Amino acid sequence: MRDHKARRTDRTGGITRRGANSWQLQVRIGKRRFRKTVRGSRLEAEDSLLAYRLELKQKLEADIVPGEMRFSDLTAAFRRGVLPELRTDGTRVSYESALGRFERFFTGQLLDPPIDQVRRKHVKAFVRWRGRTRDRGKGPVSAFTVRKDLRVLHRLLAFAVVDLEAIESNPATGVPGPPVDERAPVILAEDQYEDLLDACAERPMLRAYVAVLGETGLRAESEALQLRWDDVDLAARTIHVRSAPGRRTKTGRSRRVPITPSLDGILRDHLARFRFATYHGRRSEHVFHHLTDGRTHRAGDRVKSFRKAFANAAERAGLPEDFRRHDLRHRRATLWIAEGRNPVHVKEALGHANIATTMRYTHLADEHVDALLAPAPNPLRGAAAG
Repeated sequence: MRDHKARRTDRTGGITRRGANSWQLQVRIGKRRFRKTVRGSRLEAEDSLLAYRLELKQKLEADIVPGEMRFSDLTAAFRRGVLPELRTDGTRVSYESALGRFERFFTGQLLDPPIDQVRRKHVKAFVRWRGRTRDRGKGPVSAFTVRKDLRVLHRLLAFAVVDLEAIESNPATGVPGPPVDERAPVILAEDQYEDLLDACAERPMLRAYVAVLGETGLRAESEALQLRWDDVDLAARTIHVRSAPGRRTKTGRSRRVPITPSLDGILRDHLARFRFATYHGRRSEHVFHHLTDGRTHRAGDRVKSFRKAFANAAERAGLPEDFRRHDLRHRRATLWIAEGRNPVHVKEALGHANIATTMRYTHLADEHVDALLAPAPNPLRGAAAG
């Protein structure tokens, strides 16, 4: 009967049985020793040993050796291998910001531990630490923000498990984030929506952007700010939301969205002002672009965010403090549903992955529907302003 501790070893490593179908691989490269547990037959374990040895040699050359990789090495590898592949500029910026916070905690406060020494207790400690940080000087960050960071941390550590094989399991798995109360969207009444457009009158680029969000329900940055002139078909009264390399939509699918009469007037004015304008001798291909040179951009470059300008306009319009750009998407969905539009058509226009997401808008409070269906002022009011 074969001993369950049977070994097969040589100078460069070996195999030790650890159970009925479990084996420990041992590899020696120079003075370094590495171990890994696999399951399967002895023949499969021997094949795994050869592959493991080759893999380790390749990782030694790339300076990502299991057992020697520290947290700062992991974030550096993530920046090289994952960030460039993320689908939108906004996602890349969000991930980079989260990586900086991970480094302040794990590299700074925990003194840059080896990855294989990071435990669930450390991930839980990060969650507590993140919950005590300040949100741009306004107060503690929201539970929703903490949970977003925890999701990115889970992906970072999953990268160490799956792609780098620097650790065998993800210590962030199963770590709970703080409880989050579901946020009720702020659905603007027609007069509030018009006030918001009026608050943008002195910034025509911003005004057209707000109108696109409010009339089409496009996502604020990954879709609206990616629009090019060729995507806008005023004759067909549609906007083509394209999913392509460098401008991928959330679902990875392209779609067409109708242009409302109100938006038609604003877009025609916008086109007349900016479609054929030249900057440094060239026309901009982007619907939303910078008009002047700045520290980080040139005139004609695509605008990457209207976040601050939008918040200032909302404040001038006297809108509720918790109003967000994404609420304009909620408003458009709610208005279509309130008008009795086919939910399947609404789903396609909004780019929802499934009809269940669309159907949530049928359950809005009655006062929201009443406000949206109330007689509205002239939809072209102020269309030629600013």
